[in-house]
Amino acid sequence: MDEPQSPGGFTTAALADLLDRHGSNPERWPQAQRAPALALVQTNADAGRLFDEARALDVALDALPAPSMPSRLPGQVLDALPRDFAEVALDWLAANFWRPVGFALAPLLVGFALGNAQQDGTGDLEDAVTLLAFEEVQLFDLAENGNAE
Repeated sequence: MDEPQSPGGFTTAALADLLDRHGSNPERWPQAQRAPALALVQTNADAGRLFDEARALDVALDALPAPSMPSRLPGQVLDALPRDFAEVALDWLAANFWRPVGFALAPLLVGFALGNAQQDGTGDLEDAVTLLAFEEVQLFDLAENGNAE
């Protein structure tokens, strides 16, 4: 069985959705849906019943007192927000980026520290002696071959 429609093609299901979303005041309804919805309410008993129920609900809700809000609530909400963007960004980076990087760099730093701690100060002298020995060998070879410049 087909659902009843207004002359503009508006159905009772569409009316129920409209009433759920916008209430029973036609001035709150979208302009394009207002005329077909009102025509359906006037011509269909089920649509009229849905409209009357929505109106009764709106009246009951309007009769209720507005909930009171503690005067401190806005301040508490603002205090709960992060102080600034930099703090939020730093927290995000620390949790998601720097922690794994720190774990990856830790062995490198330990190895660097241990390698530098093992030097007893003779490394520079040993390097200088080795370089002098190579220079003497090179000069000796040049003198024997007669290719000294």
